[in-house]
Amino acid sequence: MRVSNLHIAPQHEPTSGLLTNLPMVKDKRGKLVFMEAGEQVPFAIRRVFFLHDLAPGQERGHHAHRNCHEFLVVVAGALTIELDDGSRRWRRFLAERSEAVHIPPMNWIVLRDFDPDTVCMVLTSDRYDPKDYITDYQEFLNLRGNTGR
Repeated sequence: MRVSNLHIAPQHEPTSGLLTNLPMVKDKRGKLVFMEAGEQVPFAIRRVFFLHDLAPGQERGHHAHRNCHEFLVVVAGALTIELDDGSRRWRRFLAERSEAVHIPPMNWIVLRDFDPDTVCMVLTSDRYDPKDYITDYQEFLNLRGNTGR
């Protein structure tokens, strides 16, 4: 797994996401990009969902997870992802099919700047649980031990 464009803190400290370059096989027939649980995806996959037909100018996310890991891949189009661990922010424009972002728990996520044809696939470590979501940014900061910026 290759990590770039990002400061990685020791495990006991919060991280702001992991940019991963996925393996690609290319020949005269085209390109094949793949990922495997336990390899590029650092957890067992319990759920997969897609974001598509995204309204222009809108944003998605604006939440953090208490326990769930996510692994985001843009399979068509492009978007900007912003992660915030309560003390640092990390932003990246994603348009390459071979790039993915691992989003550990307790990272605030915002997705924006969607191309009209964007399709985003998200793999998760847990099934959907509304109790795992933190949707209030101040509550998120309080849980991270920050009182605000």
